Order: sequence, then C-alpha cells, then structure tokens
Amino acid sequence: MNIDKRIKKVIKKIQNKKTRSVASIKEISYEKLKKLIKETTNITIVDVRSPQEFSEGRISNAINIPLYDLNKKAEILLSNKEELIVLYCTCGIRSKKAYEILEEKGYTNIYSLIGGIDNII
Repeated sequence: MNIDKRIKKVIKKIQNKKTRSVASIKEISYEKLKKLIKETTNITIVDVRSPQEFSEGRISNAINIPLYDLNKKAEILLSNKEELIVLYCTCGIRSKKAYEILEEKGYTNIYSLIGGIDNII
C-alpha cells in the first residue's frame, strides 16, 4: 500500500471516530443490570478501572480488565464475542472508551453502565 492510500485510510478512520455519536453506545441502568444478573448466567461484568480501584469496591462477580490492558487482553479473557458484556468504571467515561475498543474488535452484545459505580453507591 502506498503512502497516499495509508494517509487516506488514517484520515477516514479519524473522521469516523469524530462523527461517532455517544448515543450509539448502548447503556444499561444499574436496576436493569441487577435484574439481568438474577435472570441469566450468560453475562460478563467487566470493571475497567485500575486493580487498586477494583480492590476498593466492585460489583459482585465482576472481573477486572483495566482499560489500559483491554486492547491486548480482551480476546483472551472475553473469548465469546456474542456474550452479553456490561462494562463499568467510576463514572462512565472509561467504560464508554472500553465499549469502543470491544466494538472495534467485533464484540456485538456490549453495554456501558450508566453513571458507573459512583451512580450506585
């Protein structure tokens, strides 16, 4: 691929990210998450905060994959790309970034917890 094609490809990728609407990120309330936890076993809850934050308090049965490790560990720790995955962080910002990372990797059933863990304590 020549340099012009590479530059055009990068520009297109940047433009796609800029035009992406926050509204296109699927979100879930804590009340709905609690209901899902009771109703199904096919759910993975992922805390994308740091290990220290995770150790200070978390949602039951959540696994910790810090946002900074998600890109390289997602496909190892989250092998089923169609499984229901709920992401959360402190206030919802990192979980939205994690959502984008997983979506780019082909995950299809992901949600970000509205307001993060701060919204439930």
